[in-house]
Amino acid sequence: MVTTLRNGFDPRNLILLFVTLLVSVGAWQGAWAQATCTTSRSVVAVGEAATETEAIAVAIAQAISQTRGFFVSAREYLKERFLATLREGRESAEYETEYYQEVVQRYSGLVLGYKVLNKATSVLGLKQIELEVQICLDPGILIVASEEFVSALKPLLPTYWKVYPQPPSKSTRELFDQGFALGASLIAEVKETVAFEDIRVQGQNLIRANLNGALSVYDLKTMEVVYSEPFRINGVGTTRKDAYQDALSKVVLRIAGPLTKFISDTPFTEQQQKSLVRILLSPVKRRSSVEAMKLRIEKLPFVTRLVGVDYAESEHRLSVVLELAEAGSACRLAEVFREQMSGIFRLQLRSCSDDLIDYLVIYE
Repeated sequence: MVTTLRNGFDPRNLILLFVTLLVSVGAWQGAWAQATCTTSRSVVAVGEAATETEAIAVAIAQAISQTRGFFVSAREYLKERFLATLREGRESAEYETEYYQEVVQRYSGLVLGYKVLNKATSVLGLKQIELEVQICLDPGILIVASEEFVSALKPLLPTYWKVYPQPPSKSTRELFDQGFALGASLIAEVKETVAFEDIRVQGQNLIRANLNGALSVYDLKTMEVVYSEPFRINGVGTTRKDAYQDALSKVVLRIAGPLTKFISDTPFTEQQQKSLVRILLSPVKRRSSVEAMKLRIEKLPFVTRLVGVDYAESEHRLSVVLELAEAGSACRLAEVFREQMSGIFRLQLRSCSDDLIDYLVIYE
């Protein structure tokens, strides 16, 4: 079909042909979207409404809801969005064309296609449509932030998640529409302001960036804010760009941990492969260092939970077991951990593998 488009066929005629053949024969719609989806699931759902097209919209919304765990509010929102183009009252072939574009193209991140299994009319005259709908299960997050912010945050998130960047210029409703269209599970909205000031440190002229803002995380299953955290971070550099980047690197380290936990808790994330890693630190001579470390470690990127802490005081050895959101991310964590612990320890990495990170404590 794509080749036909490239060879110059009229797209409107092609779409009309799609609708006529695929709805009547029962073939899959939206097959082109499958190339961008790595994991999907087929589910059967029934829709009932005044017209067949409306019943199809209801059935698709129901299929998405039962597959991806959407609450009633999200299911009804999707149904209303699917039906939006039908309320203009046109009784023509464009009816089906607009519906096809709305569902299969605009919402291709959710719906890969469907086929009609059965049609019936209720005793009240309502149309009943039974569909088999193919739903994409690839996890994704829509990050509403500046390009610099997204670029800094993305490497700290599990790689099996699709990251969709969006400049902060849309309303909340528009963000919901975009999130659903892409098949995202979460929306992370970052609002930030930055102010610069000249400072002098040890005889050197520097610039300080005061980065203030807040992170809000929306779960598209409920369409509600599930996490919110303000931030106020300073960065220093010889230029404004360097000062901003210094502050930004600290902010993304702070918010990547909470985002990782929400990502790993997504129930339909079949790609995820959690793993355990042990971190060894020695010599650690102060018990107070253990408590200070525990306060920071739970918010580290890649970490879903702190499994256990063992301090062998006689041997001055600290052992920490962590659960990671993604197998193979231990060595990425190793460098982040060293930076995050800089206020407590000065560390040198001895070795790193998928299940063990070993540090020499140079300064405590």
